[in-house]
Amino acid sequence: MFSQETCKSCDAFDQNKKVDAPNVLSEIIRDIKEGIEQRILTEVEIDKLKYSEAFDLVSIEGPWNDIVLNYFECIACKKKFKLFANTYQGSPKNGWYTNI
Repeated sequence: MFSQETCKSCDAFDQNKKVDAPNVLSEIIRDIKEGIEQRILTEVEIDKLKYSEAFDLVSIEGPWNDIVLNYFECIACKKKFKLFANTYQGSPKNGWYTNI
């Protein structure tokens, strides 16, 4: 059996998480901001979309833009992550995604 190496730096961020309520989105945003402050994560620009805003402008408690879409990378292992939330209409795709 093959074992997959895990990065000790970003291990706490390495699980998909569904966003099904505003308080869950707030928790994820808070965790990401702490990860950036601790130099675990960095924001990366994958697609420059007109409705996305820089993550440092995203409030922890809201109000949020209709679409929250930001991409991140582990500084140590370069693993990619995505935060997506349609805060206007909701979506079953709202969440934190790893290994994008």
